This record gives sequence, C-alpha cells and structure tokens, in this order.
Amino acid sequence: MANVDWSLYLLDACATNCCWAGVDAANGGQGETLVYQNSTAASQTLILGVDAFGRDSGGAFTLEVGVQ
Repeated sequence: MANVDWSLYLLDACATNCCWAGVDAANGGQGETLVYQNSTAASQTLILGVDAFGRDSGGAFTLEVGVQ
C-alpha cells in the first residue's frame, strides 16, 4: 500500500514494554529509517516490529536491513 504511514520499533521481547528504539517520522507513502547502536557491553537479541497508523492500515512492504 503506497500511502501507509509505517512505524518501526526495536523490542527485547514480544510481550515487553521496553522499546529500545522507534521511529514514526515520515508521512504516509514515505520510508522510515531506524538507526540503533547498542551502547551496552553485552550482545542483544532484538525484535524489529513494523506497525502502521490506523486500524485498517497495512499491507505489503519492503524491508532493507543493514547490520554493522
């Protein structure tokens, strides 16, 4: 869906209230960019959550992920 207002979140578990990072800056139809740097001394396993504004929003999307 070309006009969906997507948002991205990094979570440490599916049933958590802890969001390590999130972004919902672009308007509908534009891409979002989420940048996160682990500032802890430990490795992290995080879940990337993709959400859309509105109850009837959503659809297919393309995801590009880079890890350094």
